[in-house]
Formats: sequence, C-alpha cells, structure tokens
Amino acid sequence: MKRPRNRELEAQLGDDPAAYLVYADWLLSQEDWYSQAHGELIGAQVRGDEAAAAKILEEQADWLIGEMSDGFAATWHWGFIEEARLGIEEPCWIDQSTVLKALFKLGTAKRMDSLVLGDFGDEDDDYEDVDASASYEDAIERIAKTKVPPPLKRLVIRPTRMPLLNVTVGDLGPALERFGQKLREP
Repeated sequence: MKRPRNRELEAQLGDDPAAYLVYADWLLSQEDWYSQAHGELIGAQVRGDEAAAAKILEEQADWLIGEMSDGFAATWHWGFIEEARLGIEEPCWIDQSTVLKALFKLGTAKRMDSLVLGDFGDEDDDYEDVDASASYEDAIERIAKTKVPPPLKRLVIRPTRMPLLNVTVGDLGPALERFGQKLREP
C-alpha cells in the first residue's frame, strides 16, 4: 500500500515544532494505520510526553519501524528517526542490504541524519573463530543504490562483538556522491 504524502508540509519541517504539529494533524486525518501512528508519535514527542511516545513506539512498532527488530535501535526526534543503530546493542541478523533497504523505505527515517553500523551475521556465527575481519561492502553498496537516501550527515562503522583488525567498506565514492559528497584524496 502506498502511503499518503504531503510534500508541501514535509518541506516545511525544520526546527519549528509548530510545523511538526501541523504535519501530525494532517497525518492523523489520513485513513491508514501508519499515518495515524506516525501522527500520534510526532504529537507526543513535540509535546515532550516521553511516556506516551514510548507507549506509541511499543504498540505501533510494526507501523513505525516495519521489519526492523533484532539489532535495531534508534534515537527519535519529533516523530522521526534521528539516528539509527544496527548491530550495536545486539547483533543484526538480517543481511546489510536487506535491512538498509527496509530502513530507507520507512517514512520515519526520511529525516535520519546519522547511521551507525555494528555487527551483522548469522545467529550461528561463532565470533571466536572469525579471522578478525568484517565487510561492510553490502551496506555501502545499498547506500549508493538508494533512490532517495535520507539526509545522512554521519556514517559510523563500529563493530562491537569482536576486536577487528580489518574492516572492509569497499568503494565509498558512489555512496558519498548520493549524499552530495566527494571522496577526498589524502
């Protein structure tokens, strides 16, 4: 199901809480569950009602964070994911490309400015037998392929479950270009 959008109201979202409340009211007037849950969350967070926001996030998680579950954590600001953390608090068992594709499709991630990537792998991975290396090439490739990426200002790669000697990220150039950046030569 295609979710309703109001690009005019979305474009007005910035630092003014009143703009978020107008957008929340518009979302609440829509007939789909996602829009209503998102509108409720925006309203609660703008009002500073942390208890209500936590309850909405818990009860409406399927609508607000979709397929994200194991290994996903977020910092929220006025109804939107400000920072997404994958594989930091606990390993993310969904492959990098799939989880990032799902994350970037979320309406709640449209204003995300920070992404932290930690540990990815199968539940059966024995991290004691790993060759002290990890690859984030799939994640970087997914970022580069995303049609409408969030306005990321910060990408952190932080493996946590094992002391890594070698982290492979692949070619950063295409991913950086998606965010209006150029790779600078040292």
